[in-house]
Amino acid sequence: KLKPPRHRIRVREAPGAFALRFVFLLLVSTLCLRAEPSPELSRLGSRYLATAASSDRAALSRYAQSARGEEAALAHFALGMGDHGADKFAAAAEEFSLAESLSELRDYLLYYHGRSLAQEEDFPAAASLLSNFSDQFPKSRLGARAERIRVESLIRAQRLDEARPLLA
Repeated sequence: KLKPPRHRIRVREAPGAFALRFVFLLLVSTLCLRAEPSPELSRLGSRYLATAASSDRAALSRYAQSARGEEAALAHFALGMGDHGADKFAAAAEEFSLAESLSELRDYLLYYHGRSLAQEEDFPAAASLLSNFSDQFPKSRLGARAERIRVESLIRAQRLDEARPLLA
Protein backbone atom coordinates (compact mmCIF):
# COMPACT_ATOMS: atom_id res chain seq x y z
CA LYS A 1 0.00 0.00 0.00
CA LEU A 2 1.16 3.48 -0.79
CA LYS A 3 0.96 5.98 1.98
CA PRO A 4 0.17 9.60 1.20
CA PRO A 5 3.14 11.91 1.75
CA ARG A 6 3.26 13.70 5.07
CA HIS A 7 3.15 17.44 4.67
CA ARG A 8 4.62 19.22 7.61
CA ILE A 9 3.88 22.77 8.58
CA ARG A 10 7.24 24.52 8.23
CA VAL A 11 8.50 27.79 9.57
CA ARG A 12 12.05 28.22 8.27
CA GLU A 13 14.75 29.15 10.73
CA ALA A 14 18.46 29.62 10.29
CA PRO A 15 20.74 26.74 11.40
CA GLY A 16 21.64 27.12 15.03
CA ALA A 17 18.62 29.33 15.70
CA PHE A 18 17.36 26.97 18.39
CA ALA A 19 20.63 27.08 20.31
CA LEU A 20 20.71 30.85 20.13
CA ARG A 21 17.05 31.09 21.11
CA PHE A 22 17.63 28.84 24.11
CA VAL A 23 20.51 30.98 25.36
CA PHE A 24 18.32 34.06 24.86
CA LEU A 25 15.42 32.42 26.69
CA LEU A 26 17.66 31.47 29.61
CA LEU A 27 18.75 35.10 29.87
CA VAL A 28 15.15 36.28 29.74
CA SER A 29 14.11 33.72 32.34
CA THR A 30 16.94 34.85 34.58
CA LEU A 31 15.65 38.41 34.42
CA CYS A 32 12.01 37.37 34.84
CA LEU A 33 12.62 34.92 37.66
CA ARG A 34 15.27 37.08 39.33
CA ALA A 35 17.09 33.83 39.94
CA GLU A 36 19.84 32.37 37.85
CA PRO A 37 19.26 28.94 36.29
CA SER A 38 21.89 26.56 37.54
CA PRO A 39 25.18 26.49 35.66
CA GLU A 40 24.60 22.77 35.17
CA LEU A 41 21.29 23.35 33.38
CA SER A 42 22.81 26.09 31.24
CA ARG A 43 25.71 23.82 30.28
CA LEU A 44 23.61 20.72 29.60
CA GLY A 45 20.91 22.62 27.71
CA SER A 46 23.33 24.52 25.53
CA ARG A 47 25.28 21.37 24.78
CA TYR A 48 22.24 19.33 23.73
CA LEU A 49 20.91 22.14 21.57
CA ALA A 50 24.29 22.56 19.89
CA THR A 51 24.98 18.87 19.21
CA ALA A 52 21.60 17.05 19.24
CA ALA A 53 23.63 14.02 20.39
CA SER A 54 21.72 11.27 22.19
CA SER A 55 24.32 11.22 24.98
CA ASP A 56 23.81 14.95 25.57
CA ARG A 57 20.04 14.45 25.53
CA ALA A 58 20.34 11.63 28.08
CA ALA A 59 22.43 13.83 30.40
CA LEU A 60 19.90 16.67 30.19
CA SER A 61 17.04 14.22 30.70
CA ARG A 62 18.68 12.84 33.87
CA TYR A 63 19.07 16.39 35.10
CA ALA A 64 15.39 17.16 34.37
CA GLN A 65 14.29 14.09 36.32
CA SER A 66 16.36 15.05 39.36
CA ALA A 67 15.54 18.77 39.34
CA ARG A 68 12.52 20.25 41.12
CA GLY A 69 10.08 23.06 40.46
CA GLU A 70 10.91 25.76 37.96
CA GLU A 71 14.36 24.28 37.28
CA ALA A 72 12.81 20.94 36.25
CA ALA A 73 10.27 22.69 34.03
CA LEU A 74 13.03 24.73 32.38
CA ALA A 75 15.07 21.54 31.81
CA HIS A 76 12.08 19.86 30.13
CA PHE A 77 11.59 23.00 28.06
CA ALA A 78 15.24 22.78 26.96
CA LEU A 79 14.74 19.11 26.06
CA GLY A 80 11.65 20.03 24.05
CA MET A 81 13.49 22.78 22.20
CA GLY A 82 16.36 20.42 21.39
CA ASP A 83 14.01 17.68 20.24
CA HIS A 84 12.08 20.17 18.13
CA GLY A 85 15.28 21.41 16.54
CA ALA A 86 16.21 17.81 15.72
CA ASP A 87 12.77 17.23 14.11
CA LYS A 88 11.80 14.79 16.88
CA PHE A 89 8.38 16.33 17.24
CA ALA A 90 6.66 13.58 19.26
CA ALA A 91 9.45 13.69 21.86
CA ALA A 92 9.34 17.50 21.83
CA ALA A 93 5.59 17.53 22.48
CA GLU A 94 6.07 15.15 25.41
CA GLU A 95 8.82 17.31 26.94
CA PHE A 96 6.77 20.48 26.48
CA SER A 97 3.86 18.84 28.28
CA LEU A 98 6.22 18.00 31.16
CA ALA A 99 7.25 21.67 31.28
CA GLU A 100 3.66 22.91 31.78
CA SER A 101 4.48 24.26 35.24
CA LEU A 102 6.95 26.75 33.72
CA SER A 103 5.75 30.09 35.03
CA GLU A 104 7.75 32.30 32.68
CA LEU A 105 8.12 31.98 28.91
CA ARG A 106 4.66 30.40 28.71
CA ASP A 107 4.06 31.85 25.25
CA TYR A 108 7.19 30.13 23.91
CA LEU A 109 6.25 26.90 25.66
CA LEU A 110 2.71 26.84 24.25
CA TYR A 111 3.78 27.94 20.78
CA TYR A 112 6.45 25.26 20.41
CA HIS A 113 4.21 22.63 22.01
CA GLY A 114 1.44 23.44 19.51
CA ARG A 115 3.91 23.55 16.64
CA SER A 116 5.29 20.12 17.62
CA LEU A 117 1.78 18.66 17.75
CA ALA A 118 1.03 20.09 14.29
CA GLN A 119 4.29 18.65 12.93
CA GLU A 120 3.21 15.26 14.27
CA GLU A 121 -0.12 15.79 12.47
CA ASP A 122 -2.09 15.83 15.71
CA PHE A 123 -4.06 18.74 14.31
CA PRO A 124 -6.99 18.67 16.76
CA ALA A 125 -4.60 18.84 19.74
CA ALA A 126 -2.52 21.62 18.14
CA ALA A 127 -5.62 23.69 17.35
CA SER A 128 -6.98 23.20 20.86
CA LEU A 129 -3.69 24.09 22.56
CA LEU A 130 -3.32 27.30 20.53
CA SER A 131 -6.99 28.30 20.69
CA ASN A 132 -6.58 31.13 23.22
CA PHE A 133 -2.98 32.04 22.48
CA SER A 134 -3.65 35.64 21.40
CA ASP A 135 -5.92 36.26 24.39
CA GLN A 136 -3.41 34.80 26.85
CA PHE A 137 -0.39 36.54 25.32
CA PRO A 138 -1.56 39.69 23.52
CA LYS A 139 1.95 41.15 23.39
CA SER A 140 3.77 37.99 22.32
CA ARG A 141 5.94 38.11 19.22
CA LEU A 142 4.67 34.62 18.44
CA GLY A 143 0.97 35.55 18.19
CA ALA A 144 0.67 35.68 14.40
CA ARG A 145 2.66 32.46 13.97
CA ALA A 146 0.57 30.66 16.59
CA GLU A 147 -2.63 31.82 14.89
CA ARG A 148 -1.39 30.58 11.50
CA ILE A 149 -0.58 27.15 12.92
CA ARG A 150 -3.96 27.07 14.63
CA VAL A 151 -5.84 27.91 11.43
CA GLU A 152 -3.85 25.38 9.38
CA SER A 153 -4.47 22.76 12.05
CA LEU A 154 -8.21 23.46 12.05
CA ILE A 155 -8.31 23.14 8.26
CA ARG A 156 -6.29 19.91 8.27
CA ALA A 157 -8.52 18.54 11.03
CA GLN A 158 -11.52 19.26 8.77
CA ARG A 159 -12.94 21.79 11.25
CA LEU A 160 -13.69 24.30 8.53
CA ASP A 161 -16.54 26.03 10.38
CA GLU A 162 -14.07 27.03 13.10
CA ALA A 163 -11.33 28.02 10.65
CA ARG A 164 -13.50 30.13 8.33
CA PRO A 165 -14.04 33.12 10.68
CA LEU A 166 -10.32 33.23 11.43
CA LEU A 167 -9.53 33.61 7.73
CA ALA A 168 -11.74 36.67 7.27
